[in-house]
Amino acid sequence: MKSLRIKWYVSIKIVLLLIALTIISPMTAVAEDNEPWHSPKPMPSPVSSAAEVSGLWHLRSPITFFGATFGKDIFVVVGEDGTILTAPDGRTWTLAQAGTKESLRAATYGKDIFIAVGDKGTILTSSDGTKWTAGSSGTVNLLQGVAYGKDFFVAVGENGTVLKSTDGGTWKAVSSGVSDSLRTIIFAEGKFIAAGDNGILVTSEDGETWQKRVTGGDAYSIKGIAFGNAGFVAVGGPGGILLSKDGEQWTSTKTGVKTWLKGVIYAAERFIAFGDKGTVLTSQDGKEWLQARSGTSFTLQSSSYGKNTLVVVGGVNTILASPDISKFMNVVSGHSNILRGLTFGGGSFVTVGDKGSILSSKDGAVWQAVVSRTERSLNGVAYGSGGFVVVGDAGTILTSPEGSEWIERKSGTKVRLRGIAHGSGGFVVVGDTGTILTSSEGSEWVERKSGTAVSLWGIVYGSGGFVAVGDAGTILTSADGSEWTKKEFRSQKALKGVAFGSNGYVAVGDEGTVLLSADGVNWRSASSNISNDLWSVTYCLDRYVTTGILDSPEKSLKFHRRVYVSTDGEKWSAMSMEESLPLLGVACGSNDTVVVVGKKIIQSDALPKEK
Repeated sequence: MKSLRIKWYVSIKIVLLLIALTIISPMTAVAEDNEPWHSPKPMPSPVSSAAEVSGLWHLRSPITFFGATFGKDIFVVVGEDGTILTAPDGRTWTLAQAGTKESLRAATYGKDIFIAVGDKGTILTSSDGTKWTAGSSGTVNLLQGVAYGKDFFVAVGENGTVLKSTDGGTWKAVSSGVSDSLRTIIFAEGKFIAAGDNGILVTSEDGETWQKRVTGGDAYSIKGIAFGNAGFVAVGGPGGILLSKDGEQWTSTKTGVKTWLKGVIYAAERFIAFGDKGTVLTSQDGKEWLQARSGTSFTLQSSSYGKNTLVVVGGVNTILASPDISKFMNVVSGHSNILRGLTFGGGSFVTVGDKGSILSSKDGAVWQAVVSRTERSLNGVAYGSGGFVVVGDAGTILTSPEGSEWIERKSGTKVRLRGIAHGSGGFVVVGDTGTILTSSEGSEWVERKSGTAVSLWGIVYGSGGFVAVGDAGTILTSADGSEWTKKEFRSQKALKGVAFGSNGYVAVGDEGTVLLSADGVNWRSASSNISNDLWSVTYCLDRYVTTGILDSPEKSLKFHRRVYVSTDGEKWSAMSMEESLPLLGVACGSNDTVVVVGKKIIQSDALPKEK
């Protein structure tokens, strides 16, 4: 009897083990490659069995610029995702090669080299501001400030971290005597002054022996310090100002504003403080402050002065330039709105989105928001006939020759317009309730009969003419956009995008639907091995490129997203991206990079090749 109980017990354990293995195996099979992306990697989800490929993407917008400096006749700005930009004049900015994905928080210039510091103890050095080399900090602590003086550099950061270096490449840790995070540092009047959380402030003449000073103000975090003709000025908290003649004895005063101040600089014989909601204040003596108009509502973080130009940087790609401190030009900017359409033409990228958002870029790296003069959502953009045309909600149509100045055109409809293409005869627009509009140059529009009432999402022009796609697997074709024929296909999945390339037309849609056609007339289904909803598709750099999400962007802003590439439209390789945000548009530029847009703008190093 005892032997039977043992056999029964062993049999039960074996059965339970087999059940467990059966449950675990499918989950293990869908684990993705550990690719070097810029955000914390989420738990893998079984969204696709398309082959994975490695690649490197870079966040372009929206990002925050945290630091700025000037040296060797150039401005250098540093920020999130290892972003570094340079400009000789403070207006025309170029992307530099940082070689890191860590966010950079501050920069300085001295001893003929630039120094940038940031997350996880990151320290970079550069002789020209364009090519950067990693230094050895010896710490993983966040570094938030760096300054040069007396022939050496000092960097400060969280937990009272202080580092010292004579060359910027090798650093040694010294004791600050405090445990509060240090957020800023300057060198003036023969001494280093560092400050940070809880109103902490320490001074040192040699960068090694530090003395704590009493500030006498509220225990807010001190974010910036400057030295000028009235002495030292420190800022932090809601409009808080600290004043000192020698950097040792401090008194507090108020500016009259309630927004938090993030930084301060002395330039053009005055102090300039800046902070949240685009706040800019100026003062001759540090006591009486006047508010200036910055032209932005985004947080301003840091500044630098050179060539009689003040540069102020901050959130959502903001870079302001001012020659006289009285008027600021927004020379680089971004949006936090969802972007829904993207194209490349006339040497520029143009992307459009919610609340009338339009941004343009020459290289896909540095973007500038432009005024659209509408608050309506914009859904699609195309280039042709020497200009750009944008379409959106409530029948909105805008045109621009270069993507900077926009004119609204009368469409004759109030329905949502979703897609646009340029081809033989001009532009063709598609939208809800089967709407199709045509125009030779984009200014005057004619409505055409589509023969369907479903929403049309995408359109392209190829060797077989125009092809439009939409809900319920709808496919329409036309030679010139005036007369349309519906093509029957057994798929009822919504089709969201269509492209034309070397292997013909490729249409994509819900649940990984991929349809192929050599002529736009006869269609067949491809086994894409993709389960994501596919939202847009293009053909560039000898590849079809499509974007994917898990759900409709109208329902939620949180999605797992992917980019898929294929040489023939049949076999697809997937590139994972971590941020759970919509990915709705894709285009390629003349610099052989791929740009994808949604809640953010992401740019690749190069179009990935299939394994």
